[in-house]
Amino acid sequence: MIRIRIKFILLICLFMASCMTVTENTEPVSFNEGWKFHKGEAKNAQYLSFDDSSWRDQNLPHDWAIEGPFDIQYNARCGGLPFHGEGWYRKSFNVS
Repeated sequence: MIRIRIKFILLICLFMASCMTVTENTEPVSFNEGWKFHKGEAKNAQYLSFDDSSWRDQNLPHDWAIEGPFDIQYNARCGGLPFHGEGWYRKSFNVS
């Protein structure tokens, strides 16, 4: 289920990136700024009407596992980081 969500989010990001066009009169804009992040479950967060005002402002790239806590019980190949679980990223933007 988590892999499906991650793949879905990545697919959306790739789609949005492919929709961005740059003309001679326009400077490129980074899509990495202005994201919202929440670690944990967020029921109904996929809907536009979802209130993410309590979520943390976050720029990308971001790796929520690096925030820890480090623990010997986690796989040493992953640096002892808690990479499992659920995390949500959201971004609002306008397309002309």
